[in-house]
Amino acid sequence: TQTLRNAANSYSGGTVVSSGALVVGADSAIGTSPLNIGAASFSSDGSNPRVITNALTFSGNATLGNAASNGAITFSGDLNYGGAGRTLIVASPVTLKGNSQLSAGGLAAKVGSATLTLQNNILNWISAMEVHDGTLVVDGATWTNGGSLRSASTVPNGTATLLITNGAYVII
Repeated sequence: TQTLRNAANSYSGGTVVSSGALVVGADSAIGTSPLNIGAASFSSDGSNPRVITNALTFSGNATLGNAASNGAITFSGDLNYGGAGRTLIVASPVTLKGNSQLSAGGLAAKVGSATLTLQNNILNWISAMEVHDGTLVVDGATWTNGGSLRSASTVPNGTATLLITNGAYVII
């Protein structure tokens, strides 16, 4: 686990988290560089919420948040799913606000009991998407999905909820 607490980081060289965990203690802890999260974990260092404005690429299935250090995380930079369907394990509240690119892949599965909120425009994702646990909120977003969308818990006695709110559109 690597923890970054610098509140005024001016680093601009690019940050890749390919394994392990990166914990941030300030919104600008990774500077202005693009952030790439692979098969790794990214979370706040406590209960304080974090707003990460960096462009974000998921190059693997990632864990976002931490049940113990459960500060909400908002990613407001543009999103890229690395050209593939990605599973996001959501362990504390996460909001994705940045626009997703047409050929950049998409969200294939949401796992984890915490809420994942999509406030971004997700363009023409043509594969299946499943909510396996917790809640997926499509909040004021336009989401065009040429595949299927399914909410079905895979956790014993669990719940999987899809909530469409604030004028959001889901076109399947």
